Amino acid sequence: MAAEAMSSAISLLSAVDAEQFLQRMSDAYFLVDSCRVIQHANPAAYNLFSGQPLVGRCLDEFIHRDLDHKPPAMGDVLVCHSADDGGDEASALLQLTHFWSAGNHSYHCLLTPLATGCQDLARHDLLTGQLNRQAFEMILGNAVQDAYDQQSCFGLLYLDLYQFKLINDSYGHAGGDRVLRRVAALIDGCLRGQDVLARLGSDEFGLLLPGISLAGARRLSDSLIETFQNTQFHWRNTDFQVSACIGVAQIDARTESAAEALARASGACESAQAIGRNRIVLADSDVDAARRMTDVHWVKRLNDALRNDHFCLYQQKLQAVRPGLCDHHEVLLRLRDYSLSEETTETPALILPEAFIPAAERYGLMDDIDRWVVTRVLDYLQQRQRQGLPLPVLSVNLSGATLGDGAFTEFVVDRIEQAGIEAAYLHFEITETAAIRHLDSAIGFMRTLRARGSCFFLDDFGSGLSSFGYLKELPVDFLKIDGSFVRGMLEDRQQRAMVSSFVQLAQSLDLKTVAEYVESADLRQALVELGVDYVQGDGIARAMPLT
Repeated sequence: MAAEAMSSAISLLSAVDAEQFLQRMSDAYFLVDSCRVIQHANPAAYNLFSGQPLVGRCLDEFIHRDLDHKPPAMGDVLVCHSADDGGDEASALLQLTHFWSAGNHSYHCLLTPLATGCQDLARHDLLTGQLNRQAFEMILGNAVQDAYDQQSCFGLLYLDLYQFKLINDSYGHAGGDRVLRRVAALIDGCLRGQDVLARLGSDEFGLLLPGISLAGARRLSDSLIETFQNTQFHWRNTDFQVSACIGVAQIDARTESAAEALARASGACESAQAIGRNRIVLADSDVDAARRMTDVHWVKRLNDALRNDHFCLYQQKLQAVRPGLCDHHEVLLRLRDYSLSEETTETPALILPEAFIPAAERYGLMDDIDRWVVTRVLDYLQQRQRQGLPLPVLSVNLSGATLGDGAFTEFVVDRIEQAGIEAAYLHFEITETAAIRHLDSAIGFMRTLRARGSCFFLDDFGSGLSSFGYLKELPVDFLKIDGSFVRGMLEDRQQRAMVSSFVQLAQSLDLKTVAEYVESADLRQALVELGVDYVQGDGIARAMPLT
């Protein structure tokens, strides 16, 4: 009705009066043809786009959402993109307040900027104009409830762009942003009107598909991958392709919660990424169903462990084998098994982290676990300091989820200050995979703590193809050579050569090296001859309780 009223009001004016009316409007007005080429624009439109030439250019250059892709509706939220005199891009959310035919296959469009802090702005991603994660999770929660109440089903897709960090590195953030907008448009073009699309993270998208079975969701995933393979992206005279990986899950009456559904789809997406580019993995296989049951079991146990202090810490020595270096100790996490506590008075068995960490990562518990470890380690150091005992240098392992938590840096700094411990006694170990996935936040955390005296180990070095490419970007002090190269190097000349190359690389970058999985005196001696600085393993010292 609003569009009809506006159309009627303008039709009652003379051509001159109508032009003056549109010229004075504070809303951006466009007259576009059927191909969305701008025929006319008012001053407000020119102001919105920083005075750039508009007439004769396609509206799609500035506003993400093809006007002929889906019938526009009043209240649709769009995103516009403009550039200032320096070439920097800016984005703003707009609302389509009026849209009506001008005859001869032309259309009138009125767009109103949304005020910062309004409800629509809070629900949408500024870059792409799609829903944000918070809004998507609310809709997903309603879908889970509807699936239970109505015995209906939904398809859920978790799409992650494959190695998107390389695109940002190659073309800058402006180029990366342009790719994300194009990707959002491509995905949107494959969806039905009732489907829901959201940007969940920097390069991650969620799709909710009402009334779609797992098989139907798989077919849409195939279509999306095909669309990516057939699309050429262009940025500043360079053509390239973008790949994606998709995790597919189904929501039905058995689905426990929105978080559980999203975790299944996300886990399947991670599995797809491990296989390679343009891969699709279904979450609801028999194997995954069994894993979900196991995960549910672990999530309950881990939450109980956090509440009741059922975790415990061990330490294992990193023995210095070069003059002038001191020993370090790696902190190792264990879980006490109280499942038989009512039947026996024996000391509870210890569960190794390999059994429960995967579930903790999938269900978002690693941040809480890492905070628990840091707190207990600082408590231990503080207690020894009060007793006048020498302080060991301890290194704590951090997960990728924790590195991506912007509040973790402040948490660690505050805990160090509260404990009154020098940061030089608290070091951190991170895997290259976690660091690369959360590169910006990881570098910020590392720089902050290094400035206070902490050191950083890059764990499992050599296990991934990206090790060398990102090494110069990460402010690390130690390379911890992946044990798969170390344990067999006495029998395998190629593995010995790899370890030697890692040591030489570290020396050229003024970094110390640690070899793990050292199980014999012969292996220790061989590593010393190659120039390794520290050795670690049961052949050096077994893990002992941190008490």
